[in-house]
Amino acid sequence: MTNNTSKPMTEREAGKVALKELLKPISVRLLVARILAALGGVLAIAPYIALVKLGAVFYQAYSTGTEVDTARVTSIVNILIGTFGARLACIGIALGVTHFADAKFSALVRERTIRHVATAPLGWFTSTNAGKVRKALQDDISMVHALVAHQPVDVTQAMVTPVALAVYAFVIDWRLGLLTIATLPIYGIIMAVMMNGMGDKTVQVDSKLAQVSATMVEFVTGITVVKAFGTVGRAHKRYQDAADEFSAFYLDWTIPLLRSNAFANATVTIPLLLAINLGGGAAMVHAGWVEPADVLATSLIALMLPYSIEMLGNSAWAYQTAGAAALRVTQALDI
Repeated sequence: MTNNTSKPMTEREAGKVALKELLKPISVRLLVARILAALGGVLAIAPYIALVKLGAVFYQAYSTGTEVDTARVTSIVNILIGTFGARLACIGIALGVTHFADAKFSALVRERTIRHVATAPLGWFTSTNAGKVRKALQDDISMVHALVAHQPVDVTQAMVTPVALAVYAFVIDWRLGLLTIATLPIYGIIMAVMMNGMGDKTVQVDSKLAQVSATMVEFVTGITVVKAFGTVGRAHKRYQDAADEFSAFYLDWTIPLLRSNAFANATVTIPLLLAINLGGGAAMVHAGWVEPADVLATSLIALMLPYSIEMLGNSAWAYQTAGAAALRVTQALDI
């Protein structure tokens, strides 16, 4: 006999479904923005290519005692300026597309939410906390704003640019490429262990913050009654309990993460990356395997990779909180 009972979705999974449903009207615009951002991410390698080419021209003139080939230098600089302008255009247009999409998204969601709330039965207002309604109409939609207006462009660049840079480092020289990513596996392993269960924890944090907000609005709204009839120390107890519960949960979760995060960040610090890349690169230059300009380019690439990875981590957090916000908005729309 086949068991047809489906496993219930977790709050995190429900948030992903809700977010996908909310973003459906603007999904095409977001796709266009991601394509433009990906193109801009690929064009980000242009300065490094120009650095290698210019370094080769100047080094050849220095080693042979001849004049610098000004025509070659001018050509490289013109190409660099053109690609830089094209990258700015791609990113600017992509951000324009996402911001217009966000304006449309916010208007649609607020109109739908207000329409549903306006027709809700009176009993719903009695049983529903005003703080949760406010959070769904204001805070949650504002939280999804960052995901719509900025994250598609930022995340796409953070994914495409480091890959393009790492590939170019290996194109320059495979040994320099290995130096470029030497500490990244250690960093990745630590972060993977640290991020285990992050999605569920993020949803819990957002849920507890919503409870704090709800109890705060409840307390402030009834402050007149509290002053007249409340007992000292008891009127704000629900708000205080919610705040204490959130504080205890957050400290228990984050304190162990701080130690792991400190060790992970130590593996991608600028002094360590420069020591590995410049030290190993200098040895390769001395051996005659690579040129000095190649070492300089790959060293700069190595400094850029951790920044992109950190941006991806921040975007993952924003995506989780936006999913929880989208779930609350869709629940308001299901009134």
